Amino acid sequence: MGKIKVAGMLACSLLVVGLLAGCGKGKQEAAVSLDEARLGISSARKAGADINAPKYLNDAETALAQAEQEFSSGNYGSTKVSVLRAIDAARAAEAQAKLKPIVKKGDKKTAKPPKKAAKRK
Repeated sequence: MGKIKVAGMLACSLLVVGLLAGCGKGKQEAAVSLDEARLGISSARKAGADINAPKYLNDAETALAQAEQEFSSGNYGSTKVSVLRAIDAARAAEAQAKLKPIVKKGDKKTAKPPKKAAKRK
C-alpha cells in the first residue's frame, strides 16, 4: 500500500508541475503578444497614423493599456484578447495612414500659392 501512495503522490506532483509550467507559458505568450502590439502601434505612428488615423491609433493605445493592466493582474487570457484588439486597431491605423498622404507645413496643400507674374505687353 505504501508504494501505491508514493506513486499517487508522485503523479499528483507531476500534474501540479505540469500545470505550473503551463501557467508560465501563458505569461510568456502574453508578454510576447504585448510586445507585438507595441511594435504595431509604433509602426502605425511611423506611417503617420497620429495625423491621418488618430481614432484608430487611439483605439490601439487604449486596448494596449487595458492589456497591460490585465497582464499586471495576472489575467493572461484576457491580456491576449485585448492585445488582439490593439493589434487590429494598429493595423487599421497604419493602413488608413498609408492611404492618406501626410500633409505637413510647407507642403503643396498647405503652402500659399505662388504669386502670378506680371503680364508683359
